[in-house]
Amino acid sequence: MVAVDPLASLAPRWITVTLLGREWEIPPKKAVDWLEVLIPGRLYEVVPGWFEDETADDLIWEAIEDGTISEQDLDKVTKEIIEAASGRAWWWGMQILAMAKNSATSWSRLHGMMLLGGIDSNKVSLSAWYDGLYAVATNDMDTDQKRKFDNAVDTPPPGEDLDEAAESAAFMAILKGG
Repeated sequence: MVAVDPLASLAPRWITVTLLGREWEIPPKKAVDWLEVLIPGRLYEVVPGWFEDETADDLIWEAIEDGTISEQDLDKVTKEIIEAASGRAWWWGMQILAMAKNSATSWSRLHGMMLLGGIDSNKVSLSAWYDGLYAVATNDMDTDQKRKFDNAVDTPPPGEDLDEAAESAAFMAILKGG
């Protein structure tokens, strides 16, 4: 099981990142804001683009143009931002979204059940929305199906490593009933 930050599920919150030797803040975003960039894979809209400080975009574009910031730097910062908003590894959310949108009927069923359950992407954090998606997706699964599903979403893509300390803490919390 991938470690989850329960506080991220409570409400959209400010996210602070360091870039160009400065701290920048992204204001709280609802799940709908995140899903509009995550589902079509437009992660490049987050950085630059979502910082509260209006000068950030110009400074970041200048740094991109002069080579101070690389594409890899932007990718890393964007993934950190997604992890802060989702309360989990960035790739976990991308994998469960891929499974949910695998077919039109899957998305319609899952999203419809979430709406019927009161999970509205216009009202909750990305983390809370993922909580709901996971609950709905796994609700009718037997133990073997759920184990396969969990293995699929909990396995990092090639080149990504699990945070062993966070994973161990998450496992211990499950054992303790937390």
